[in-house]
Amino acid sequence: MSTAPVNEVPDSLKPPAFVAEPAASASVSIPVRVFGFRMPWARLSTARRTLLGWSVAFALLLALPLVDTNGGDLDSFANAGTYVLLALGLNVVVGFAGLLDLGYAAFFALGAYAYGLAASFQLKIPWCWLGQVSQVKFGNIDVAQLHFSYWIMLPIAALLCATFGILFGAPTLRLRGDYLAIVTLGFGEIVPIVLRNSSAITNGAQGLPGVATPAIFGFSFGFDSRPFYYLILCLVALIVF
Repeated sequence: MSTAPVNEVPDSLKPPAFVAEPAASASVSIPVRVFGFRMPWARLSTARRTLLGWSVAFALLLALPLVDTNGGDLDSFANAGTYVLLALGLNVVVGFAGLLDLGYAAFFALGAYAYGLAASFQLKIPWCWLGQVSQVKFGNIDVAQLHFSYWIMLPIAALLCATFGILFGAPTLRLRGDYLAIVTLGFGEIVPIVLRNSSAITNGAQGLPGVATPAIFGFSFGFDSRPFYYLILCLVALIVF
């Protein structure tokens, strides 16, 4: 049994073959020079993207005092940086540890008042061997007043806050959730009330007068906003990285 050959269709009659081409990507590859190598942004690793973003942001913040010549905005940025430091510490307690702490700002106040009392002449204590004797008088004003350096009080204030944190945290370690929130909220309300009503020590609502400004290598910060701005910026960068 034989079969008849099948006539093949000539190539001229065959339909044209269409090859599907990939659609053009909507994203635009931006070349970026990182560590001396020119490479597209899309090919950068996540770590290098993060490093590049932080580097650009830090460079812009460093150049901000060159733009703001009157220093008005620098005060706002320095105050904002102070609250950023507070938020970074709160992130450790709430974000990483998962503890709902509503009185975290009280520890911030304790550290601030610790430096303010040590750097001003508000507190009168006869421990002259602890610091620099500023003046000695007799009569109505007794003993000498102490004056501590900013750089000495910076770690001491942090240690004081840690001590209060241990004393406050030891009896409340077993509390969780709403119970811990209520206890920390009460602590956060007690500290401001005590500080405002201790006029003999903290000068009450009027605040501490004559708090010495920081100085480094003989250069006093004074009332210039730029040194404070750079100090806060460096502290934020140190904590973040």
